[in-house]
Amino acid sequence: MTRPVSIQNDEVFMKLWVNETFRVFYDRLINDEDREWFKNFVVDLVAVRFKMKADLQTLFAPENAIMFGDLLKLDSPV
Repeated sequence: MTRPVSIQNDEVFMKLWVNETFRVFYDRLINDEDREWFKNFVVDLVAVRFKMKADLQTLFAPENAIMFGDLLKLDSPV
């Protein structure tokens, strides 16, 4: 859960959405084939729904890890 004050721009919102979809769906997948399919599906959805360019490297490389936290302080910055 977050408040609008914590979302500085559309890119941060998109990354929050990606993070949440991974926590809800990706974490439950049981094989690498399904995980790869899901990653590609998310990249496609980002392009179509968010109208943003994204690729696997941009979204999922370890050095570009998407992290959100501080769940107990709703007004804290991301």
